[in-house]
Amino acid sequence: MLFILDSDVDKYGGFFWEDKSQHMALISSDPLGPAWKPPAIHSSRLPKKILKLGPPDFGEVSPGNYLMQPKVYEALKPLWADAGEAFEAETTRGPYLLFHVTNEIDGLDCDRSEMTYFDEEKTRVMMINRYKFRDDVIQGNHLFRIPQSYKLESFVTQEVKDMVEAEGFTGFYFTKISWAE
Repeated sequence: MLFILDSDVDKYGGFFWEDKSQHMALISSDPLGPAWKPPAIHSSRLPKKILKLGPPDFGEVSPGNYLMQPKVYEALKPLWADAGEAFEAETTRGPYLLFHVTNEIDGLDCDRSEMTYFDEEKTRVMMINRYKFRDDVIQGNHLFRIPQSYKLESFVTQEVKDMVEAEGFTGFYFTKISWAE
């Protein structure tokens, strides 16, 4: 089973690049390299009910760029260490690790998935309504992105979701994907 990985912004608020131009600039799944330093990250002004919960263990800054407490990174490392690169990051809610997903897999079966296109020639995908992945391609990948969604979505396996829930990590939000027949 696969899920779209997101953060629970309704419960914990969100994180943002201080320089808003970074939001789209860092969507690439190309490695940033060990010398790269994350730009300033802040959270929006938060209501008292969210502040009472404390900082979440996990949050999304932009597609494919996730903040996590070191304990989350260490727990999930066996499942997704090869799926990206981690950087130390300072935020207005304290220190985090920023995990940049570099694992891009062309594993979507486009012929069997249901998609809406921008053009009649069906060359530019607007939206994927129902997914069908090629199991042989995605097997063993617990965190990845696909080119057809312009790298805006990250997918995780049931094993990742189970581990997050077993550890009681906060801030994660998993959306079960709709499968094409």
